[in-house]
Amino acid sequence: MPKKRYKKLDDYLEHKLVKPIAIEFQKKDVIQVIIGSLILSLPISLTQETWELGNSLPMENIFFIMILSIGLISVFTYYHYHHKRKHEEHAKHFLRRVLTTYLGALFIAALILSLINQTNWDLEFLVSFKKSVIVALSGSISAIITDTI
Repeated sequence: MPKKRYKKLDDYLEHKLVKPIAIEFQKKDVIQVIIGSLILSLPISLTQETWELGNSLPMENIFFIMILSIGLISVFTYYHYHHKRKHEEHAKHFLRRVLTTYLGALFIAALILSLINQTNWDLEFLVSFKKSVIVALSGSISAIITDTI
């Protein structure tokens, strides 16, 4: 594969220094997502309203909460990182950032709820999953915002 030639030093520096930092989802970004999801997941998971919603909301509503969470992460990520870049390579990084952010927030929500004994994954898997999705809504938003700092 031939090497790419750059007309200006600025183009070379932007390609080598700025673009990979802004686009690629690195290990430090995963840590930022975990810490960021804790910011709002922790207080939300400690409320009785969240626990009751997990028991009472139908699965269709939980599905729409998941879609809302992923949609908000996608819109924020696209306009913050990817809207000026149209390459197929960036689609892979975009998808990785969105899914890692949501799944990280969902994991943190499930972990917090398990630690405070509000989930019983063996006997009430569906209710535990519902509670985790509800908490992950706020956790995923704070995670993606923290990732940009």
